[in-house]
Amino acid sequence: MQEDFSIQELSDSTGVSVRQIRSYIQQDLIPGPSSLGPKSRYEIDHLRRLKAIRRLREIDGLSVADVRRVLTTSTAEEIERLGQSPLATEDAQISSARSYRARYGR
Repeated sequence: MQEDFSIQELSDSTGVSVRQIRSYIQQDLIPGPSSLGPKSRYEIDHLRRLKAIRRLREIDGLSVADVRRVLTTSTAEEIERLGQSPLATEDAQISSARSYRARYGR
């Protein structure tokens, strides 16, 4: 698997627009790139976090604040699992939603 990405490659791989990726960086949902300038590079962790964010926002319907809470309290492995399948089975979605609600009382 590729180890670093341009912002456009991240966008293409996740379905998250470049503009939205930049917004997520500003909102501290993902860290900034590992290098700056026109040739900025992003790492596999950025890809995993973006996939998890997309799932949490689109499938689970969480707000940005709730997504931030999930990401800051989850391990790297949990974040990777969250983003592995945006088209998760209904059981996985129910489990995820129950887990979130149990954790955050929502």
